[in-house]
Amino acid sequence: MREIKIADKALSIRGLKRTEIKKLKEKGFNIENIESHQVDDLFDMVFPMLFSKEENDLIDDSVYRVSIQVWKAILAETFGAGDEEKNSSASGNGSQTEKE
Repeated sequence: MREIKIADKALSIRGLKRTEIKKLKEKGFNIENIESHQVDDLFDMVFPMLFSKEENDLIDDSVYRVSIQVWKAILAETFGAGDEEKNSSASGNGSQTEKE
């Protein structure tokens, strides 16, 4: 889990569950490829899934870039961040394949 601080309050960010992603797809949202006109509607659906009313109100009352920051953290928790995947443990026994 990640935390984002907004107005001296720490919000715990978790990734979306598979069932939540399926629900969003049923509503016409492809979270991997959001169209610009869908962003606010998507936030209005996702944020209440993950945050309390108080936390959601805090995000809504913040500058817009905060909601983008929260969204990016949700995506990183849902799909993994590139740097996390790169630093994940290797599969196999760690030996290198011989080159011919």
